[in-house]
Amino acid sequence: ATRWLNIAGIQFQPSEFLKPFAIAYSAIMLDRIFSPGGNINEFLRKMGVYLGISLFLIFVQPDFGTVLIILLTLMCMALFAGLDPKYIVWTVVAGIAVIAIALIAEPYRMTRVEVAWNPWADEYGDGYQATLAIMAFASGGLFGRGIGNSTMKYSYLPEAHNDYILAIIGEEVGFIGTVLFFLVFAMLIYSAFRIAEQATDRRGALMASGSAVILAVQFLINALGILNVFPMTGKPLPFISYGGSSIIVSLMLAGLILRVSYESARRDEYDRRRESFAVMDESTAGVPHVRGERSSRNGFTVLDGSATEPAARPRQRTAPQGRPQRPTPRNAGGGYNRIDLNSDPSARLRTDDQGPRVRRDYHDR
Repeated sequence: ATRWLNIAGIQFQPSEFLKPFAIAYSAIMLDRIFSPGGNINEFLRKMGVYLGISLFLIFVQPDFGTVLIILLTLMCMALFAGLDPKYIVWTVVAGIAVIAIALIAEPYRMTRVEVAWNPWADEYGDGYQATLAIMAFASGGLFGRGIGNSTMKYSYLPEAHNDYILAIIGEEVGFIGTVLFFLVFAMLIYSAFRIAEQATDRRGALMASGSAVILAVQFLINALGILNVFPMTGKPLPFISYGGSSIIVSLMLAGLILRVSYESARRDEYDRRRESFAVMDESTAGVPHVRGERSSRNGFTVLDGSATEPAARPRQRTAPQGRPQRPTPRNAGGGYNRIDLNSDPSARLRTDDQGPRVRRDYHDR
C-alpha cells in the first residue's frame, strides 16, 4: 500500500485529512438538500465530484478500511438529516456486495478474515500479531502488570505503538483499566452527540454527529480487530495511536465538535450587551463640561477627566422651621478641617487645650 506522501520533508497521510473535509462538506450539502428548495441532482453531482473521486483514489492505494469508515459515516449523517431509511437499507445491501467483491479480488483481505476466524491456525505466520495481542491481554489479567511494565512491547508484538497499542494498554492496566478506558471514550462520544442534539441549526448538528460517528467507528474497528472479533484493517486508535496525521485529524474532529458547542451556547442579556460594545478611534471624552446643571457642592468638580477645586462660593443653609441644623465638618472655604502636621515630625500628633492644631487658612463656621 502507498498511503503516505512526502512533500518538502513532511510526510503525511492524505486519506486521514479527507475525514474532516468529508464531514464538513457533507453537512453543508445535506443541509441544503433537506432545506426548502433543495436539489437532489446538484447534491449527487457535487458529492460525486468532490468526494467520489477522492474515495476512489484512496480505494486504489489500496486503503479499503478508510473508504469503509467514511462511507459508513456519511450514511449515518444522511440518516440523521432525515433521509428515508429505505434508501439506507438499499445502500447497505449494495455495500455488502461491494465488500464481498473486494474480499474475493484481493487474497490478503480474505486472509485477514481467516485470521479473525482462527488466529491459531498460523500462529507464526499470518496470525502472529493476533495471537500475541491475545497473549498480551491474557498477561494483563484483571488489574494489569502496571503502567510501563508491559513485556510484549519489547520487540515481541509488531506495531505495538501504533495499530496494536490497545493490546499494550490491556497488558499494563488489565481488564478493569481497559473497561474504564472504554467508558471514558464512550463518554466523549456521548458528549459529542449531546452537543449535536443541542445545536441551533441542522448544519452544526450534522457536523458534530458526523465527527462523533467517525471517531466511534474508527475506535470500534481498531478495538474489535485487536480483540479478534473483526478483521484487522490497520486503522489507528483515535487520540492514542502514534502518528502525526492521525493525531492532527482527531484533534480537528474534536475542534469541529467544540465549535458547534460554542455556536450553540445560549446567549443571555450580558452577551447581547457585550456585542454592542465597540472601540472608537478617537477620544470619547468629548467637549469639556461641568457635570450637572444644579449648583455644585463645595469641593471638587470633574472637568474633562481632571479634578479641579473651584473658587469658594459660600452658601447659606437654613434649617426647616423647628428642626435644628445638622452640624457639618465643612467650612465656608469649601474644604474640610485639616490637621496641621507641621514641619516637625515629632509634633504631628501633639494636641493642646483647644484640640488638634489646624491650618490657619481653614476655620470653623
